[in-house]
Amino acid sequence: MTATAPDLSTAAIGTAGSRGPGPGRAGRRSRRAAPYLLSLAGGAWLLVLFVIPLVSGLIVSLMSGNPEKGYSLTWNWSVYSNLFVDPAVPYLTFFVRSLIYGVRRRSSRSCSATRWRTSWPSASRPGGATHCSSSCCSAFSCRS
Repeated sequence: MTATAPDLSTAAIGTAGSRGPGPGRAGRRSRRAAPYLLSLAGGAWLLVLFVIPLVSGLIVSLMSGNPEKGYSLTWNWSVYSNLFVDPAVPYLTFFVRSLIYGVRRRSSRSCSATRWRTSWPSASRPGGATHCSSSCCSAFSCRS
């Protein structure tokens, strides 16, 4: 008589109706919750480093007073309306000028990226030219 080997394929798993080894429902819940837990951490940093300083700066800007008598929150919103119309300090000029500089800088970045893309294939050939051949260079002079 020969002895037959026991079937070990189901012995490690358990009975035929069980789910077998693996993470189960608890593991799946933790995998689903991981992005939310990470976004909670990011939200906490956003609150601490952005929202709280922003609100405290807004509150301080709405205060009136002087160092000798102290400051009190008067909700003085006229500070912001006077910001752009006061002739003594031309904040509107500064604001518009910074927008213009930002637009110019943005266009020169896209131009340099286009210049690289158009000059790269010709530069790989022996004796190939490495000049800017895109239309943006003529309009914005490709300085970075």
